[in-house]
Amino acid sequence: VGYWKLDGTAVDSSDNHLDGFGLHAEWSPGVTGLAFHFDGDDAIVVPSADVMDLKFTTMMAWVRPDSYVHSDEGVVEYRVIMNKDDAYEFGLSHSDGMLQAAFSSCWRWWGSHIVPLHEWSHVAVSYDGATQHHFLAGQEAESTPCGDGPLVELVAHPEYDFKIGARGRCGVACGSSCADTRCGESGTDFLTAKTH
Repeated sequence: VGYWKLDGTAVDSSDNHLDGFGLHAEWSPGVTGLAFHFDGDDAIVVPSADVMDLKFTTMMAWVRPDSYVHSDEGVVEYRVIMNKDDAYEFGLSHSDGMLQAAFSSCWRWWGSHIVPLHEWSHVAVSYDGATQHHFLAGQEAESTPCGDGPLVELVAHPEYDFKIGARGRCGVACGSSCADTRCGESGTDFLTAKTH
């Protein structure tokens, strides 16, 4: 559905042309070229489009966390990598850097595998209608049932924009860099890590 290289711009390289725009965007060295560095006051915003209201999804990114703990005026947040409010999101837990995700079919942040500090890691999460899957370095790390039936579609929320590095209504994440992000329907060839 969307493919943002984040090499100094928020342009979508997919055929859907879901170009985003930066809010206080900062750029730092990436896997190759540049990467989006989010530190608490910034985000990439992709205006809402019907194609982003997915029934099932896979989201992936190259990430390089600088730290795990974030507190903004005493409120601890998840380090959000991608978000479509009330539908799907993923990021790192605030205290220990565990790769976690939440999907509308079973809304809770879940995951236990730690993404290492100060190095680039390829991470991905997916929801296939019944199970939530997490991937590190192109290998499935863990999975859990998600939803109340054999096939539960995600709830569409066209009123919310898609964001990279932020949560729509609750603030933003901080202290990480992100490059080469993708979001799309599950079942596509999105689980192959892009090598640079």
